[in-house]
Amino acid sequence: MGEGHKKLNISDCMGLAIGQIIGSGIMVLTGIVIGLTGHGIAAAFILGAVLAIITCVPFIILTSAIPSSGAGFTYIRRLMGEKAGFMYIAMFVLSQVLIATYAKGFASYFCSIFPQFGESAVAMAALVICTAINLIGLKSSALVQKGMVVLLLLSLFLFIVFGLPKVSWDALTPTVSNLMPNGPKNFFTGVALLSFACGGAKFVAENGDDIVEPSRTIPKVIVLSTSIVAVFYVLIGIVAGGVLPVETVAFQNLTLVAQEIFPTWLYLFFVFGGCICTAHHPEWNLELGDARTAGGRKTGLAAGKNCGGE
Repeated sequence: MGEGHKKLNISDCMGLAIGQIIGSGIMVLTGIVIGLTGHGIAAAFILGAVLAIITCVPFIILTSAIPSSGAGFTYIRRLMGEKAGFMYIAMFVLSQVLIATYAKGFASYFCSIFPQFGESAVAMAALVICTAINLIGLKSSALVQKGMVVLLLLSLFLFIVFGLPKVSWDALTPTVSNLMPNGPKNFFTGVALLSFACGGAKFVAENGDDIVEPSRTIPKVIVLSTSIVAVFYVLIGIVAGGVLPVETVAFQNLTLVAQEIFPTWLYLFFVFGGCICTAHHPEWNLELGDARTAGGRKTGLAAGKNCGGE
């Protein structure tokens, strides 16, 4: 048997799910939400994770009952018909243009450390490498993803460890005025944004046929991976909003706080973690494209023919 026939266990799926959740959102959205919620950033992360899990409940039910590769396509085709399935595939293909933005994000972090390289060339190299990883096989892709996740989690863990001792805990008193300094509307806007940063675990179901006991594994992975990442995010939010004045870090990325808490060499390592943060997303999105295509290889083309014949 080739490598493509190897099944993903719960460890593989956890790596893929956590890798899909943790991304550029934590680097970009944290500062934006601090601007909206002030010291309420930690509470906003908790509610954002809860909201992300709630929105996954229908998907959890479907994947438990009908685990399948290309799950999104499969469910739409079965419930709404082949034409709707074909439209889903068409929209998904068009959406993959966004992979280029992840590659550019990786290049911007990379070139902040190695300015001698051109961003466009680095972005193109990242796309080529990620495509090659996907061509090797799903199991190899999962192993690479797990390695990236470990490195990324290490950089975020160091951010927490070095940052917590420097947090001004008196400023984090859990009062209504402190949690919602800009009002409930801005607070819940921040929660909605952070639910996006906490989402993504459901996409592991796109490889349902390649997962060991998918009806049991997928729901566990969605809930566990989201909860684990939420704990990390809450601690990151405490550091990001508690080390420097809120006015300083509002609507800024995490590098301002990183410069404050890290020695130079660890700051560079953290920025490199930002590279990984964006780099693993094109690799995973391409994998999702492969899974969906596999799921729609027979029925999707048939739907296209039917649409074209009328």
